Amino acid sequence: APQLLNQSGYRTGILGKIHVGPVAVYPWEVAKESETRDVAVIADQANDFFQESLADERPFFLTIGFHDPHRDRTRGGFGNDQEYDSRIKKGSYNSDLVEIPPFINDSPGVRFELAEYYNSIHRLDQGIAFVLNALKEAGLTESTLVIFISDNGPPFINSKTTLFDAGVRLPLIIKHPNVQPAVNSDMVSYVDILPTVLDYVGHPGVEDPAKKRLGRSLLPLLGTNAQKSEWNQVFGSHTFHEVTNYWPTRFIRDRRYKYHR
Repeated sequence: APQLLNQSGYRTGILGKIHVGPVAVYPWEVAKESETRDVAVIADQANDFFQESLADERPFFLTIGFHDPHRDRTRGGFGNDQEYDSRIKKGSYNSDLVEIPPFINDSPGVRFELAEYYNSIHRLDQGIAFVLNALKEAGLTESTLVIFISDNGPPFINSKTTLFDAGVRLPLIIKHPNVQPAVNSDMVSYVDILPTVLDYVGHPGVEDPAKKRLGRSLLPLLGTNAQKSEWNQVFGSHTFHEVTNYWPTRFIRDRRYKYHR
């Protein structure tokens, strides 16, 4: 995305977690990698980027890689024991009251980790609000497409690193400045995100005739609850997650069936 948008005259930037490389392939103009979970700090950096973009008089493309709600380095916690900016309110989820998803066993350890996971999401939610407020204060809300996604399912058994539904049914919220909100149940994939961005900015390469890059723009689906018949299947693959988790799997799903190999 940054390479294509740089060519279109956009000012590109990334903050927080940078999970792509090499730089030659992802030439962000501004890259501020950080391991902080302080979402207020990230929002301040985003505000700086917005203000610099205004002064630069170029349109912008900003990616923010929040570390929440990823597990922390202990692999058991979610960063909730750290001190953060005073603007951030701590979550109050506890082990007794959490709802156990059907793909996880109910045990004291799971309950504790789920509560910590939800408290980490609580912090993330505030960070998103901080960024959206900074966007509004910069006067950019009415001209900016905002996309919220997560790169995997919850970090629990039968979810992250698997192609079970809990691992592949991921968040996708798109805020278009000129389209009314709607909940759409069409079957889309993250390969559709880049064509959506290119479509929004008017880049000529929304579709790749050579099919080296797959996906379709989601803009025609926004604002409608209707199911389009041609958006009725998705594919997925997973080969490994670090060298200790090599387990090649593939799936195809339509509205009725799922084949998982």
